[in-house]
Amino acid sequence: ISEERLVTLKATPAGRSGEGGYNYQRAYAVARLAAMRTGQTVLGLTDYPKRLRYDWADDLDELLGDGSVCFTQCKRVENIGDPAKLAEVLSGFAPKCLWISEQKRTHVRFRLVSCDSRFVHDFKKETNRAEVWTNFESQLAACPSPQSDRAKWQKEADSTGRERLFDAIWQSL
Repeated sequence: ISEERLVTLKATPAGRSGEGGYNYQRAYAVARLAAMRTGQTVLGLTDYPKRLRYDWADDLDELLGDGSVCFTQCKRVENIGDPAKLAEVLSGFAPKCLWISEQKRTHVRFRLVSCDSRFVHDFKKETNRAEVWTNFESQLAACPSPQSDRAKWQKEADSTGRERLFDAIWQSL
């Protein structure tokens, strides 16, 4: 893609927002790469990766030192902690949770990297669970577009049980 064409995308509000989000995600990936290379923790985290998988515009997946795998979504959204938005993030983790065997799910973690300040001070995971669950359930109850990613895993979510799926993600978040 030519630079000129990319610049036109960056000129739109969505393009500027998207580019900022990707830069946010890239910065996190670089920090985690530095942690992996040095064997030191960064960003206030207590772990560092042994291996990373990162593609532009995709999630960052990490194999951690304890043998667990951490799937990370970076969201440069100041209100991502709102129940509906947080439920969307969790639904983004759903296929990864579904496609891992139940025996291996205990070795999976999900991480949300965000600039939403409520996660630093105010977020009470169990207090927020019911409201996030309601939004998650509502999103999964709506019929997905045949072209959507969710169409690829909706039947598995339904057969697993939406609340069971939610709990598996929520507990590992």
